[in-house]
Amino acid sequence: MSTAPRIDPAAFWADPYPLLAKLRKEAPIAFVPQLGSTLLSCRDDISISEKQIDVFSSHQPAGLMNRLMGHNMMRKDGEAHQIDRRAMFPTVSPKTVKRLR
Repeated sequence: MSTAPRIDPAAFWADPYPLLAKLRKEAPIAFVPQLGSTLLSCRDDISISEKQIDVFSSHQPAGLMNRLMGHNMMRKDGEAHQIDRRAMFPTVSPKTVKRLR
């Protein structure tokens, strides 16, 4: 169980910006019980944490995205993610996009 501050989902849904500013200033994380997840509110923390897949994994077998769309690269880590990325990258690479503009 997380000891991070908890957020009120209704208030967050109505206007997230005051809460995000408060979190960044006072406690850059918050626990969201409805998601069973911890929200990181600082860009630099997110950038560092997303690379620590042993702690912050994208793998969520029972997650809503997997239930709706199947297991896709947004919910894969490491080599499994890279396999999908390498397969689709040629179609969206900057070089391809520039050539097709």
